[in-house]
Amino acid sequence: MKVRYQGEDLFLKEGQELSLPEETAYRLLAKAGGNIILARGLSPKADRWVLSWKALAALTYGFDKSDPRHDPVFSWLKECDRYFEQDDWEGFQATVTKIRGLILGETQGKV
Repeated sequence: MKVRYQGEDLFLKEGQELSLPEETAYRLLAKAGGNIILARGLSPKADRWVLSWKALAALTYGFDKSDPRHDPVFSWLKECDRYFEQDDWEGFQATVTKIRGLILGETQGKV
């Protein structure tokens, strides 16, 4: 996403940290229309994990054992947890892609 800040074009990438005065950050949030979030006190590395886990929670909310996708999804969630403990972002994202694919019918995607 491209934003203009102090006369310069900034190209923001997923998980990128940008320190701004609070007032400026809120103006940028308003202009972005939901495409970025304000995270306080998290490093970019921690931020991407938190955001991804929240997205997975929202994606899998309401699953119960009657859903035929339950067993593979929860097996993959355990796999995500192992990747998280090992700080293996690529493995985590590959497993997220499997979960999204099964739930949403996607062949590719990241949370």
